[in-house]
Amino acid sequence: MYTTSEYSMKTMGLIANLLCLFLVVDASHENRGGKIDALADKVNLSDNYIVEWRINEKASSVEFKINVMVDDKGWVLLGFMDVPKNQSAAKSKPGSIKDSRGDFVITWPTSAPKERTTVDANTMEKPGELEKDENSTLDYQVTLDQTTTNKSRGLVLKITRKLETGDPQDVPITEQPLWMFGAYGNSDAYLTDLSNVTNIDDTLKVKEVIIMKNSRNKDNGKSFWKDQVEKHWISVVLAVSGILTFVIIGAVYCCFRKGSRDFHGKKVKMNFYKEDEDDEARVAFLQSRT
Repeated sequence: MYTTSEYSMKTMGLIANLLCLFLVVDASHENRGGKIDALADKVNLSDNYIVEWRINEKASSVEFKINVMVDDKGWVLLGFMDVPKNQSAAKSKPGSIKDSRGDFVITWPTSAPKERTTVDANTMEKPGELEKDENSTLDYQVTLDQTTTNKSRGLVLKITRKLETGDPQDVPITEQPLWMFGAYGNSDAYLTDLSNVTNIDDTLKVKEVIIMKNSRNKDNGKSFWKDQVEKHWISVVLAVSGILTFVIIGAVYCCFRKGSRDFHGKKVKMNFYKEDEDDEARVAFLQSRT
């Protein structure tokens, strides 16, 4: 059988273990799928072209997820252009590739299963003329995430790039607004070169977006901790409850121990005086016999 103090200590230990286990499970659940921070957003360029993205602050990169309706040999274009600060959005919005001075990635499938050709292009050097980047470094990584089996199908692509590539032919992704370009096209045959990508303006859609929202680490970290509390609110409640429980049980235990020591001290003291009285009685008895 446990004493009251032993039972209290074991209860506190059990609560602490359960709390730690829950925090570990909750943290692993939040980190599932990599170290991508939850700065997610979404824009519908059209009914057939939807873009979602997530910022990976630790890797200083962005991952785009594109849902687009295109056939099994079709091409997909994604691009960006700075919004001029000295003009209103209505006046500066480009209506075609010829109006652009930006950074683009174009991708299409090859005859090999699950393989794609990706071209890093721009209209920076020659505004309005889409050309392949001069350097050999591919700043965009494209992977096929999902398709359907129909000829006219829903295609899901994941496109990843650095926020700041250091390439003058790329548009840096910062907290400033950008024009996002999206286009797609069908084809009866597998494409072999960028020159095969034609009629871009037929499906081209452009919208103003801010890809990188204000960092959560600004304002002395206040917004970061606010986001963490909102994300892990169950853990926070349990942690606070566990701490309060620990403090209350600890206080009760300390009071119990103090009361127990005082009780035993008084008992010993009473026994001590009782023994003295017995000794005096014996001495008086022996003296009376002599």
